[in-house]
Amino acid sequence: MDARSIVIAALKALVDERAIDPEAWNEARRRYARDGAGGASWLR
Repeated sequence: MDARSIVIAALKALVDERAIDPEAWNEARRRYARDGAGGASWLR
């Protein structure tokens, strides 16, 4: 697989995981809102 396919597969997996576990998604959104777009430490 090329890099683009790997990225697409990873994004699909994240979307599936989000759909399965909405509470984890909500927690990530709360952290993102608290930290601001520039300081989204949970992405690192």
